[in-house]
Order: sequence, then structure tokens, then C-alpha cells
Amino acid sequence: MRFIAQGFVCLTQVFPFLETAAFIVIVILGIKPSMSLYEHFYPAAVFAHSLASHTMEILVSAITFLLFIVPIATSYLFGFPARKK
Repeated sequence: MRFIAQGFVCLTQVFPFLETAAFIVIVILGIKPSMSLYEHFYPAAVFAHSLASHTMEILVSAITFLLFIVPIATSYLFGFPARKK
């Protein structure tokens, strides 16, 4: 985890817009456990089953991954958002 954090700090020096993406990811990762309370109190609900599904785990992981990759790709391809040189 420490090496990943150091790598991310180096990335944010080149791509300062990743700081905003990191805050969005933290919000998403904070909402997910909060939603598990619904799953705990209403285990028979259809929404609770979808929250606990493997598909939801993949979806959250994909969104998290894309929040970092898409801005970096567009920065390289189109120059937006701007990166430090």
C-alpha cells in the first residue's frame, strides 16, 4: 500500500487533476459500505441482493479504475485536462 501511495503521489505531480479523481473515488468507496447497512437491515430485498452481488463488486471496481484511466488517456490524446510538463 505504501508503494502504491508513493506511486500515486508521483502521478499527481504529473497529472494534478488526479487529486479530484481520488476524492471522488474516496466518496464512492465510502458510500458502498454505507449501502451495506441497507443490505444488513433488509436482506430479503431485491436491491440488497444486487448490492451483495459479484456484479456490483465488478461495477464499483470498473468505475474506480475508469475514474483514473479516462482522464489520463484524454490528457495524452487530446491535451485535456492539462498535465504538467
